[in-house]
Amino acid sequence: MEKTRKTDAKTTAAGLTIDLTYAEERVKTLEREAAGHANFCLSVGLVFDELGVSPLPGMNTLLARVVSVMGRVGELERDALRAGIQ
Repeated sequence: MEKTRKTDAKTTAAGLTIDLTYAEERVKTLEREAAGHANFCLSVGLVFDELGVSPLPGMNTLLARVVSVMGRVGELERDALRAGIQ
């Protein structure tokens, strides 16, 4: 029984490590995209201001995705710490 628990814990820890690595890579990618997106949004905002119109709601969805992924990375890090992964 104890051996099964250790094996299960190791399997879970390995899975969390893979998930965490993927999530960290995804966050880096999304951060790069967000930087480009932020510059684009700034440009669009300047055009809207010049035209005297308001932007549509929900234009900042990429930033929302980045925040969501960063939250998930935090969850994975906490899970990894609980499972004893460093």
